Parts: sequence; C-alpha cells; structure tokens
Amino acid sequence: MFRSAFIRAFASALMSLACGTMLLVTTAGCSLNGETEVVSEEEGRPVADKFVELLRSGKSAEAWESTTAEFKSAEGRESFIRSLKGKTFLTESLTFDSVQTADMNGKKRNEFRFHSKDGHKVTVIVGPENDEWKVDWLKVE
Repeated sequence: MFRSAFIRAFASALMSLACGTMLLVTTAGCSLNGETEVVSEEEGRPVADKFVELLRSGKSAEAWESTTAEFKSAEGRESFIRSLKGKTFLTESLTFDSVQTADMNGKKRNEFRFHSKDGHKVTVIVGPENDEWKVDWLKVE
C-alpha cells in the first residue's frame, strides 16, 4: 500500500514537471518565433531612427539591406529603391510622433511613427530576426 502511494506520488510529480517543462518550451518557442515578442521603445527606436536616417541620407539600398528577410521577400531591392524615388520629404528630417503596438500578419509588432514638415506620415515596424531587431515593414503616406 505504501509502495503504490509512493509510485502514484512520484508519477504525479514527474507529470507536473513534464507539463511545466512543456509550458516553458512552448512559451520560449513563441517568443523566439516573434509571435509574442514586441520590441520595447528603448530597443526599437534606435533601429527605426537608423533606418529613417539611411533613407534621409539617400542610402536606400543600405536601408533595404538592414531589413528582415520577410521584408526583402515582400519587396525586392530595386522595387524598394524605385518606390522611394520622388518622395523628397524622405531626404528631410522626420519628427518622431509615437510608438504603438499593432498586429502584423497575426504577430504583435511595434510601429514607430514619424512625420515630415509637410505632413507626410512614415511608419516603421520593427520585429525580431536572428536574435536582433530589424525593420520588418515600411509605410509611407
């Protein structure tokens, strides 16, 4: 009787340990996949600022190189460079407005919003890739 109670208690403890380990692995997996991980303003703002500065200084190819693979897949290098031509407001200083969390293809991401002197809006979304933060999306209005 004592032996069977001990075995049940031991099995229960092992099951609890296994469930806890699975929960930890699942949570870490979501975070590493970027599904629940959102960059803080302190970490993401410098990434967005650097990207905007590259655009301002006419280094659009370098800006494109600094983006995620998903960004590059959605918009090729030459297409990206062409899309920026004629948007002279990007060569002027942009003013930071705010950071907001948004849903991007089912993943939470922080949007860093800027505006130009003449009222154009620029939104830079930063997301994780290979243990670093990169620009994941750009919207210019």
